[in-house]
Amino acid sequence: MKKHPKLFVLQLMRLLRHMMNVYRSLSTTIGYCFKIVVLKMRSVSGSSNSAQKSILCKHNLDAVLRTTKNGKNVGRRFYGCSLWPQNGCNFFMFEKETECSIGNRRSEIGSFGDDVFERKSIEDEIMKLKTKNKKLKNQVTELKIKVKLLKLAVLGLEMWLFLRSIYQV
Repeated sequence: MKKHPKLFVLQLMRLLRHMMNVYRSLSTTIGYCFKIVVLKMRSVSGSSNSAQKSILCKHNLDAVLRTTKNGKNVGRRFYGCSLWPQNGCNFFMFEKETECSIGNRRSEIGSFGDDVFERKSIEDEIMKLKTKNKKLKNQVTELKIKVKLLKLAVLGLEMWLFLRSIYQV
């Protein structure tokens, strides 16, 4: 049975929104890429928003499409903060970076999910190691106390043997 394409896109959009919440702590570049994917998906599902008009800078303002006029990228188009150069947020993204297919992004999103799972398992491992480290430190402290007590016992035994040898002569 064939699924309805709009239903699939809506389900994928819900999944992307959920994943955007999970990945908010990741770098801003990844965050912007998710925004672009969601905006492209909206345009696929019939929304009037265009992905190119909806790229936001770090001020949450529409980024402006500009063209480089010098340097090694002459003629290359890029998005930048609309408040640049006075109060710009240093947002920068080449136009080609925004042109990504939804299919490619799906696989990238899946790999990000793997990264989150891997990060969680690493965090769990770190917690286990910290707990083990704390237990080992406690053991070291206990063993140091036992060593001191044994040294005192040996010293007491040596004193007893010495006194015994003096008074039994």
